[in-house]
Amino acid sequence: MLVVSSAYFYWQNKLLQQENRSLTAKLNKGKPPEMSLNDFYLYAQKTKALEQVVASSVYYTTRVSKLSDSQVQVDFYLLGGERMKVDAADLSFNLDPNLELVQLNKGETFQNYPRLVKTNNHATVTGIASITGNSVLLGEVNKIFLSAIIKKINPELSSRLTIDFENTKAYLQGEPILNLVATIKDLQL
Repeated sequence: MLVVSSAYFYWQNKLLQQENRSLTAKLNKGKPPEMSLNDFYLYAQKTKALEQVVASSVYYTTRVSKLSDSQVQVDFYLLGGERMKVDAADLSFNLDPNLELVQLNKGETFQNYPRLVKTNNHATVTGIASITGNSVLLGEVNKIFLSAIIKKINPELSSRLTIDFENTKAYLQGEPILNLVATIKDLQL
């Protein structure tokens, strides 16, 4: 008799645990995610940083400096209105086969550039806001976003750098703010 009743209670307990998990999942399905004190603090810091921002659009432009007959430095600037800042920005560009990407250098817009990907004929760079100490540091506009050193394989040939607009973006509070009309489209090198 004792063996039968312990098996019965074992399975009854298992069913109750399963029902408890199922009901808890149903109750939590419509709830917003829970936030810890740290989450609230960071949210407050970001809100404080955004209070100083005057929202407007931003755009990329360039300045080209000749380093030698076969090399140039292209500085990409992220420009925007006074007191404008950004959460994140991506810049992606392609080079003609006559051009070779020698080096990418981080700019001054962000403190954090988690993605600097380069091949001979393509580059993608991402800058994001960062948390330092007790504050959220948004990206500063009207500064150099990226510097690229590009080599012409045959200096006699005209070559072109083109912006990849599918992967070139800028965001503030998760909303796209890149002005595609004002952003440089291509660059004759």
